[in-house]
Amino acid sequence: MPVLPGKQARNDLDSEAYLRETLAKIAEGHPIRRIDELLPWVQQGLCHGTPGA
Repeated sequence: MPVLPGKQARNDLDSEAYLRETLAKIAEGHPIRRIDELLPWVQQGLCHGTPGA
C-alpha cells in the first residue's frame, strides 16, 4: 500500500497489518454506516471525540 515517505514510520502504522485487519472486519460484516471507525487514526485513538480516544 503506497504511503508518503516517512509517514508510516511517524504514525507507527504497519500498513499491511492495518489493511489485512480492516478488510477482515469488512468481510465479517462491519456496518458501512460506521466505516469511519476503521480509519487508522481512529483505531489508534488519535481522533478526539471517538470511543477509542
